[in-house]
Amino acid sequence: MIAVERTGRIYHGIDLDPLYVDLAIRRWQVWAGKQAVHAETGETFDALAARQFQQDADHAE
Repeated sequence: MIAVERTGRIYHGIDLDPLYVDLAIRRWQVWAGKQAVHAETGETFDALAARQFQQDADHAE
């Protein structure tokens, strides 16, 4: 993602493991100083991650 950002291109990626996807997005956000945004909902990655974390915590109880 970072290499694509440097060259001004558009990135579309896929990975089998969601943890690797999350890590790549977090690294890109730090590097670019931008927020990743869900294309369909407009929700930020951080908001989605926080909601998922809360849902996981609620299910663990």
